[in-house]
Amino acid sequence: MAIPCANTKFYSSPVERAAQIITEYEDFIRLIIHLHINDKNFEEDIFQDFFLSLVANPPPLNSEITKGYIYTAILHDIVDYRRKKYRNIAFTKKYLKKLKKCVNKTDPSDALIIDEEKKRMYKLIKEQSLGREYDAIILRYRDGYSIQRVADKMGLRNASVRKYMSKGLKKVRKYLTNSMQRT
Repeated sequence: MAIPCANTKFYSSPVERAAQIITEYEDFIRLIIHLHINDKNFEEDIFQDFFLSLVANPPPLNSEITKGYIYTAILHDIVDYRRKKYRNIAFTKKYLKKLKKCVNKTDPSDALIIDEEKKRMYKLIKEQSLGREYDAIILRYRDGYSIQRVADKMGLRNASVRKYMSKGLKKVRKYLTNSMQRT
Protein backbone atom coordinates (compact mmCIF):
# COMPACT_ATOMS: atom_id res chain seq x y z
CA MET A 1 0.00 0.00 0.00
CA ALA A 2 1.42 3.36 -1.02
CA ILE A 3 1.72 6.00 1.66
CA PRO A 4 1.71 9.54 0.33
CA CYS A 5 4.30 11.89 1.74
CA ALA A 6 2.56 14.83 3.39
CA ASN A 7 2.61 18.13 1.50
CA THR A 8 4.75 16.72 -1.29
CA LYS A 9 4.05 19.60 -3.65
CA PHE A 10 5.18 22.40 -1.32
CA TYR A 11 8.89 21.64 -0.83
CA SER A 12 11.19 24.46 -1.75
CA SER A 13 14.31 22.27 -1.86
CA PRO A 14 15.40 18.63 -2.11
CA VAL A 15 16.76 18.95 1.44
CA GLU A 16 13.27 19.67 2.80
CA ARG A 17 11.85 16.75 0.81
CA ALA A 18 14.55 14.39 2.13
CA ALA A 19 14.06 15.67 5.69
CA GLN A 20 10.31 15.02 5.46
CA ILE A 21 10.87 11.45 4.22
CA ILE A 22 13.42 10.81 6.98
CA THR A 23 11.04 12.23 9.59
CA GLU A 24 8.13 10.08 8.46
CA TYR A 25 10.08 6.83 8.00
CA GLU A 26 13.04 7.13 10.40
CA ASP A 27 12.22 4.04 12.48
CA PHE A 28 11.68 1.93 9.36
CA ILE A 29 14.90 3.21 7.77
CA ARG A 30 16.97 2.55 10.88
CA LEU A 31 15.49 -0.97 11.19
CA ILE A 32 16.42 -1.84 7.60
CA ILE A 33 19.95 -0.53 8.09
CA HIS A 34 20.32 -2.43 11.36
CA LEU A 35 19.19 -5.68 9.73
CA HIS A 36 21.69 -5.39 6.86
CA ILE A 37 24.79 -3.93 8.53
CA ASN A 38 26.70 -6.12 10.96
CA ASP A 39 28.78 -3.25 12.30
CA LYS A 40 26.90 -0.92 14.65
CA ASN A 41 29.64 1.68 14.24
CA PHE A 42 28.61 2.26 10.64
CA GLU A 43 24.83 2.24 11.00
CA GLU A 44 24.70 5.99 11.63
CA ASP A 45 27.02 6.62 8.68
CA ILE A 46 24.71 4.64 6.40
CA PHE A 47 21.71 6.52 7.78
CA GLN A 48 23.39 9.88 7.04
CA ASP A 49 24.48 8.68 3.60
CA PHE A 50 20.89 7.66 2.87
CA PHE A 51 19.73 11.17 3.74
CA LEU A 52 22.35 12.60 1.37
CA SER A 53 21.31 10.22 -1.39
CA LEU A 54 17.71 11.38 -0.95
CA VAL A 55 18.90 14.97 -1.28
CA ALA A 56 20.97 14.16 -4.37
CA ASN A 57 18.24 12.01 -5.99
CA PRO A 58 14.89 13.06 -4.54
CA PRO A 59 11.79 11.12 -5.54
CA PRO A 60 9.51 13.02 -7.93
CA LEU A 61 7.20 15.43 -6.12
CA ASN A 62 4.04 13.93 -7.56
CA SER A 63 4.92 10.33 -6.65
CA GLU A 64 3.85 8.46 -3.57
CA ILE A 65 6.59 7.31 -1.23
CA THR A 66 6.30 3.65 -0.31
CA LYS A 67 8.18 1.53 2.14
CA GLY A 68 9.23 -0.58 -0.84
CA TYR A 69 10.83 2.45 -2.50
CA ILE A 70 12.65 3.35 0.71
CA TYR A 71 13.76 -0.26 1.25
CA THR A 72 15.20 -0.46 -2.28
CA ALA A 73 16.96 2.90 -1.95
CA ILE A 74 18.54 1.88 1.36
CA LEU A 75 19.70 -1.43 -0.10
CA HIS A 76 21.41 0.47 -2.93
CA ASP A 77 23.26 2.61 -0.37
CA ILE A 78 24.25 -0.49 1.63
CA VAL A 79 25.56 -2.20 -1.51
CA ASP A 80 27.60 0.94 -2.32
CA TYR A 81 28.94 0.99 1.24
CA ARG A 82 29.99 -2.67 1.03
CA ARG A 83 31.66 -2.17 -2.34
CA LYS A 84 33.68 0.74 -1.00
CA LYS A 85 34.60 -1.25 2.09
CA TYR A 86 35.77 -4.30 0.11
CA ARG A 87 37.68 -2.14 -2.39
CA ASN A 88 39.43 -0.47 0.52
CA ILE A 89 40.29 -3.83 2.10
CA ALA A 90 41.56 -5.21 -1.22
CA PHE A 91 43.69 -2.12 -1.82
CA THR A 92 45.15 -2.31 1.68
CA LYS A 93 45.95 -6.02 1.32
CA LYS A 94 47.59 -5.43 -2.06
CA TYR A 95 49.67 -2.59 -0.63
CA LEU A 96 50.73 -4.63 2.39
CA LYS A 97 51.71 -7.57 0.20
CA LYS A 98 53.98 -5.27 -1.73
CA LEU A 99 55.56 -4.23 1.53
CA LYS A 100 56.09 -7.91 2.38
CA LYS A 101 54.10 -7.67 5.57
CA CYS A 102 51.62 -10.13 6.97
CA VAL A 103 48.18 -8.69 6.32
CA ASN A 104 46.60 -10.16 9.44
CA LYS A 105 49.20 -8.77 11.84
CA THR A 106 49.31 -5.21 10.53
CA ASP A 107 47.50 -2.62 12.60
CA PRO A 108 45.98 0.27 10.62
CA SER A 109 47.15 2.64 13.34
CA ASP A 110 50.71 2.21 12.05
CA ALA A 111 50.25 5.21 9.77
CA LEU A 112 53.53 6.77 10.86
CA ILE A 113 55.47 3.65 9.89
CA ILE A 114 53.70 3.48 6.54
CA ASP A 115 54.45 7.17 5.96
CA GLU A 116 58.15 6.56 6.66
CA GLU A 117 58.17 3.62 4.24
CA LYS A 118 56.59 5.80 1.57
CA LYS A 119 59.29 8.42 2.12
CA ARG A 120 61.98 5.76 1.74
CA MET A 121 60.32 4.51 -1.45
CA TYR A 122 60.24 8.03 -2.93
CA LYS A 123 63.90 8.48 -1.98
CA LEU A 124 64.70 5.20 -3.74
CA ILE A 125 62.80 6.37 -6.81
CA LYS A 126 64.80 9.60 -6.81
CA GLU A 127 68.08 7.69 -6.56
CA GLN A 128 67.18 5.26 -9.35
CA SER A 129 65.64 7.58 -11.91
CA LEU A 130 66.45 10.71 -13.81
CA GLY A 131 64.94 14.06 -12.89
CA ARG A 132 61.91 14.04 -15.23
CA GLU A 133 61.03 10.45 -14.36
CA TYR A 134 61.18 11.25 -10.66
CA ASP A 135 59.08 14.40 -11.09
CA ALA A 136 56.39 12.52 -13.04
CA ILE A 137 56.20 9.67 -10.50
CA ILE A 138 56.13 11.99 -7.49
CA LEU A 139 53.46 14.26 -8.93
CA ARG A 140 51.30 11.29 -9.94
CA TYR A 141 51.59 8.98 -6.94
CA ARG A 142 52.67 11.07 -3.96
CA ASP A 143 50.76 14.23 -4.80
CA GLY A 144 47.82 12.39 -6.40
CA TYR A 145 47.69 14.45 -9.60
CA SER A 146 45.96 13.15 -12.70
CA ILE A 147 48.07 12.38 -15.75
CA GLN A 148 46.69 15.52 -17.41
CA ARG A 149 47.59 17.71 -14.44
CA VAL A 150 51.11 16.22 -14.25
CA ALA A 151 51.52 16.92 -17.98
CA ASP A 152 50.34 20.51 -17.52
CA LYS A 153 52.61 21.04 -14.54
CA MET A 154 55.65 19.62 -16.35
CA GLY A 155 54.83 21.25 -19.69
CA LEU A 156 54.56 17.90 -21.48
CA ARG A 157 52.03 15.81 -23.35
CA ASN A 158 50.17 12.99 -21.56
CA ALA A 159 52.05 10.36 -23.57
CA SER A 160 55.39 11.82 -22.47
CA VAL A 161 54.34 11.74 -18.82
CA ARG A 162 53.32 8.09 -19.14
CA LYS A 163 56.65 7.31 -20.81
CA TYR A 164 58.64 8.97 -18.02
CA MET A 165 56.61 7.18 -15.35
CA SER A 166 57.00 3.83 -17.09
CA LYS A 167 60.76 4.18 -17.46
CA GLY A 168 61.20 5.34 -13.88
CA LEU A 169 59.11 2.54 -12.42
CA LYS A 170 60.96 -0.04 -14.56
CA LYS A 171 64.26 1.17 -13.12
CA VAL A 172 62.92 0.91 -9.57
CA ARG A 173 61.51 -2.58 -10.18
CA LYS A 174 64.80 -3.70 -11.69
CA TYR A 175 66.72 -2.28 -8.74
CA LEU A 176 64.38 -3.95 -6.22
CA THR A 177 64.58 -7.28 -8.04
CA ASN A 178 68.38 -7.15 -8.13
CA SER A 179 68.67 -6.15 -4.49
CA MET A 180 66.29 -8.93 -3.39
CA GLN A 181 68.30 -11.51 -5.35
CA ARG A 182 71.49 -10.41 -3.59
CA THR A 183 69.98 -10.99 -0.13
